Amino acid sequence: MKNNYLEMIEEAIILAGGFGSRLKGVVSDVPKPMAPINNRPFLEYLLDHLLSEGFQRIIFAVGYKSELIKQHFGSHYRSLELIYATENIPLGTGGAIKLALQKVQGTHVAILNGDTFFPIHFTRFFNLHQNKNPEVTIALKKVNNAERYGTIKMDKNQQIIRFIEKGQKGKGFINCGIYLLNTSKFIQRKLADKFSFETDYLEEIAPEQSLFGQVFDNYFIDIGIPESYAQAQIDFKSYT
Repeated sequence: MKNNYLEMIEEAIILAGGFGSRLKGVVSDVPKPMAPINNRPFLEYLLDHLLSEGFQRIIFAVGYKSELIKQHFGSHYRSLELIYATENIPLGTGGAIKLALQKVQGTHVAILNGDTFFPIHFTRFFNLHQNKNPEVTIALKKVNNAERYGTIKMDKNQQIIRFIEKGQKGKGFINCGIYLLNTSKFIQRKLADKFSFETDYLEEIAPEQSLFGQVFDNYFIDIGIPESYAQAQIDFKSYT
């Protein structure tokens, strides 16, 4: 049996079930993660990066227009095995993760938002998760204006102690939507079937010293608003 996280975490859950309401004026006929960037679905860029980082198995948490994702990708993308966890009704990000965990084989799993691109090197991320052994480790980025995202406060040991709501201007560390999750600790909480991973789970357990953050300097984009989606068409030319 493999005995370290660098080898063990070869699975990722991608949250790809959102409606993309803020993008409807630009992209209305596909789920947001399938929005075309230079004639390629956004998800392909995400999968390419995960493949380059050594992942082998991806669980798509899907809902809205899930058939379009399944028809496009099928059961494999290049050498990646693809599995689908399908919501019959919207379950929120937490409920979608809880459902997808039924298909996870390992004791730790990476989780990514299907509408953000943050091409970090997972080795460093895995190392922190292994050394601290928290319930969740979150990938963070320091930005000059965190108003759109909200911020996260950490102590000197990289433990997350507080989440601050969006709307406050100025520099700060933002949650970039990539997590490493201890699956057994999560399951033991017996959470509801429908909830928000961010507000009902992460923010609630922060006082328990169960969360750590790892700061990265990498390029980051969230395609969830028309301005960012347009910017991605320019930025991603280097990935085509």
